Amino acid sequence: MILPHTLTVFVSVEQLDPDGNPIRRPGTVAVDLASFVQADRADRAAEDGQASAEQLVAYVDGSADRLDAWAVAEYLGERYELLGPPTWHGDPEQTVAYWRIRLRRAR
Repeated sequence: MILPHTLTVFVSVEQLDPDGNPIRRPGTVAVDLASFVQADRADRAAEDGQASAEQLVAYVDGSADRLDAWAVAEYLGERYELLGPPTWHGDPEQTVAYWRIRLRRAR
């Protein structure tokens, strides 16, 4: 699989809230991941070139680990939130493996 794009991901870390309860939030350490990024099919404006993409789908190298719904990503200078947990896909022989990540522009 050819992965021509770079997606910068800030993996989540566990911290304590003011009451001492463990919570997860984006960390400060960035990891660059080989990926293929495209506009989500639902984002018609981006496909027509009228506006920048509000939602993206990224296919990331399957060897990447520590991806979860609390991470954030940067792509082309824009910050994106993950829409739910990433989905791992692989064939039975593990010759092709990738993460599918849905992203929404951070508000």
